[in-house]
Amino acid sequence: MKLKIKNLDYLCYTEAVEKQRIHQEDWLKNGYAPKGFYLKDFCLIKKGDEFHLFHIAGTPGVSCCLSGNELWFGHATTKNFVNWETHEPCFYININSWDSGHVFAPYVIQALGKYWLFYTGVTNENNQRIGAAVSDDLFYWQRISNKPLIRPEEYPWAYCPTEEGAPCRDPHVCRWSNEYSLYYTAVTKEGKGCIARASSKNLLDWTDQGPVFISHKLIHPESSNVQQLKSKYLLFFWRPL
Repeated sequence: MKLKIKNLDYLCYTEAVEKQRIHQEDWLKNGYAPKGFYLKDFCLIKKGDEFHLFHIAGTPGVSCCLSGNELWFGHATTKNFVNWETHEPCFYININSWDSGHVFAPYVIQALGKYWLFYTGVTNENNQRIGAAVSDDLFYWQRISNKPLIRPEEYPWAYCPTEEGAPCRDPHVCRWSNEYSLYYTAVTKEGKGCIARASSKNLLDWTDQGPVFISHKLIHPESSNVQQLKSKYLLFFWRPL
């Protein structure tokens, strides 16, 4: 006789997922974040009548530098920015690869028949590089390579040792004419923070174009964003005073 026994562990799991998914607050007042986590470094992309939010998620009170925190990207959708549906995490670290410690700064675009997720992968020693994954539906992502796309240790202008930490983060991708540009945070050999650029026609093979903005000292200009205004291009970024 077949026993009809509920798997209590699985039941607990499905109940927790459902509670997380339907949890609602006054998001316009408090700002959206999945229940029990903080939210940082995010992007939005619209598909049909829904906006998809991708973001860093972490445990409140725990540093982003510590192992075990900021291991995955959160994913949520909304049609009106008042009601949100929280989905299960959509992208995780790979413990056997160059992004074994953390994943930071997701940036999603639609191009070449797919959705592309550009992100910062970090080792536990804080070596940062930029890679990408692709998806057909914004829910299931597959890495396009077992190595990062942007590797400043190969660029003559960059300070980017392969040990003891190095900045290479916050990808922002634009298309100008028939070419893609990827902007990111880096450091020059002279020890100055900068925004650098790489170019590509297929989003797979990138050519280094060097820094486009250099700080006067080691102050990291972060979270760059480039917009075209008439005949000019505007570079936005954040940096501490």
